[in-house]
Amino acid sequence: KEVAQIAAVVGRSFPYALIQRMSGIGGSALHNALLSLSEADVLLCQGRPPDSKYQFRHFLIQDAAYHSLPKKKRREHHFKVAEVLLELRPETAEIQPELLAHHYTEAGDVERALTHWERAGRRAAERSANVEAINHFSQAIHMLMKFPEDTDRNRRELSLQLALGAPLMAVKGYAAPEVEKAYGRARELCRSASEDIQLFPAVHGLWQFYMVGGKLPAARELAEQLLGVAQNTGDSTLLLLAYRSLATTAFLQGQIVRCRDLTEMGLALYDRRRHSSLGLRYGHDPGVAHGLYAAWALWLLGYPEQALKKAIEAVAWAESLSHPVSVAFARGYLAVVRNSCGQYVEAAADAAAAKDISNAHQLALWLSVATMMEGWARFGLGESEEGIAQFEHGVAEWRRTGASAGMTFFLVTLAEAYRKTGRFKEGMDVLDEAEALVTRNSEHYYEAELYRVKGELRFALAPQDEVAAEAEIKRAISIARQQETRALQLRATTSLCYLPHRRSRPQETRQVLYEIYESFSEGLGTADLMVAKAALEALADAKANTSPY
Repeated sequence: KEVAQIAAVVGRSFPYALIQRMSGIGGSALHNALLSLSEADVLLCQGRPPDSKYQFRHFLIQDAAYHSLPKKKRREHHFKVAEVLLELRPETAEIQPELLAHHYTEAGDVERALTHWERAGRRAAERSANVEAINHFSQAIHMLMKFPEDTDRNRRELSLQLALGAPLMAVKGYAAPEVEKAYGRARELCRSASEDIQLFPAVHGLWQFYMVGGKLPAARELAEQLLGVAQNTGDSTLLLLAYRSLATTAFLQGQIVRCRDLTEMGLALYDRRRHSSLGLRYGHDPGVAHGLYAAWALWLLGYPEQALKKAIEAVAWAESLSHPVSVAFARGYLAVVRNSCGQYVEAAADAAAAKDISNAHQLALWLSVATMMEGWARFGLGESEEGIAQFEHGVAEWRRTGASAGMTFFLVTLAEAYRKTGRFKEGMDVLDEAEALVTRNSEHYYEAELYRVKGELRFALAPQDEVAAEAEIKRAISIARQQETRALQLRATTSLCYLPHRRSRPQETRQVLYEIYESFSEGLGTADLMVAKAALEALADAKANTSPY
């Protein structure tokens, strides 16, 4: 009975050497006890002592033996297991710290338990085992709460909350309540400590939360705060991260030129040797992020070939880092650029790769992006119903993570798919939601496309009210000009040229389209430019028919 009880504390399975040291029972007596337990079907035995290994036949048997021990005795045994493990296998502290953490926790040794839970969390995070990391860091924080609050404890908690944030973002999504709780607590701790450099990662985490949650004015304020801290310290790494935060926020708010400029400043600071480990601390590699937002900005500004080149470079760098979140992020955004260029076969392949790595590492946010991009590609390849269904599923999964940023882009893209398949009313309903988000979240980067598609849908629903459709498309052109987003201006101008009364004035209409088309110096083989060229040729023949969009 005593051997069974001690073994139950050790775990479901255990080697002879460990139980021998734990029990202190002589060789023949221990051998007979283990033999009796095996014959009674309590234990399964493999090998012969002293090299034998044992396992409880059923966890319920182990549980019964464990709880037959008085609590005080159990705690003593747990402490001894940890000490014996360290004596027999010192490497356990490095390769299996969670095992020691468990035994010290059950032994009531809070300090040692805390140390090993934190070590286990950092080891799991380094392996991108995010679910394990969340559990281990949470256990460490729980242990820490048993200490009285003082400066030292607060600093230790700050370190743990920051460490917890990155795997939480990867698994739950950047805008999940758990993420806000972790980083909000970290920010409180930083304020009480008045340590600007330590404040930075906490504010950066909160920026990600508010940005992905679609609360862009708050995200902008936090990004400016990050820049202030970075400039005060003169630290190039903090500046790199601050530029990333400002660039993304500026992009979402429709300041595309500023985004491009900030990403260039960030990439100029990025050093692959010094900064390649930042992804583990901040959730993704900032160099990869700068490259991807530079790519998307370049596409909107009318440089599709440069955009593709920049996005492909970002994917290559992410894969060289072997950082799953950065790879999923990069592959998903490359698919965005490819779909925008009409490269649907390539986009489908990138989206599939992003799905695979997201599934393998339980990256809910990036899985939803990959799902939408794969759906868009399938739609572009002619699989309309399947593509739309997949895109709708991706949108639902994006919402499930608590994310809102980018939703106008997703909804406008979905509305365009509805329009192309004759689901005009559904398309208009989706655009109404997108328009409300533009106002509520201050998310303007795809606003021009929103009004272009709205104009197309108005005309489809009421061809007799051409004036209303034209007003929406002209609004799209005006917004695109203001934002300098030539890609969206080209689309809107092409749509305008296909309105019936515009086709009745082919020479004047052709001139309007020709001016924006001629401003492009690259990407003439991409989808939108080919459509615009066909429209110009049709207008030259004065035989333009229905809109190709």
